[in-house]
Amino acid sequence: MTKSNQFVLAYDKSFGKDMRLKIEGYYQDLYDVPVETRATWYSILNEGADFGIGRVDSLQNTGTGKNYGFEVTVEKFYSHGYYYLFTGSLYESKYKGSDQKERNTAFNGNFTVNALAGKEWKIRGKNVIAINFKTTYAGGKRYLPIDLAESKVYQETRYDEAHAYEKRRKDYFRTDIKIGYTVNRKKSTHEFSIDLDNVFNTKNIWQEHFDSKSGNTITEYQIGFFPIPQYRITF
Repeated sequence: MTKSNQFVLAYDKSFGKDMRLKIEGYYQDLYDVPVETRATWYSILNEGADFGIGRVDSLQNTGTGKNYGFEVTVEKFYSHGYYYLFTGSLYESKYKGSDQKERNTAFNGNFTVNALAGKEWKIRGKNVIAINFKTTYAGGKRYLPIDLAESKVYQETRYDEAHAYEKRRKDYFRTDIKIGYTVNRKKSTHEFSIDLDNVFNTKNIWQEHFDSKSGNTITEYQIGFFPIPQYRITF
């Protein structure tokens, strides 16, 4: 089994009954990590960055890795009709495969910022109008660069493994907004809402692949602006 030593230093302070500040530094040392028996860039620490699992075999537990960083959380719990939460993180995530070269892991985006907040207004006695939002700004995903020349020769996507995870894609940004109206009755609750996912229609890169027809690299993007209306009744 993969093993790790973990060290955390944290400061957690409450302000009144509904606010909290947390500052945390951490370091994680990983060892006995599965890597290939031949000298390659591969490490199981990168699995999960994409859907599916790599087709590899003949592994041995000689790989290592490390994660370290700094996090700040500012939180106001729900009271007086509103709440908010802010988190910020600066971090590094490294590993060594069986070639003993230190590289960034696929997850090493270097920074992440999250902010969410919500507000409710009571109207007509028990009915409620609510608005909530969440926004994320994070370092772009690390990737295996495509070897275009080799891909053209084999007519399929081939990667430049010597430069694995050296570069990041452009930074990730997404904002979601939810607006809802709740009608509270004696024996039931009716909720009308609409989720406005990726409200700014930001083009976040999903993946790239070689297209044999055009002989070029094709970029695929994650879902853009996507509204989701909803009606729910609870008895």
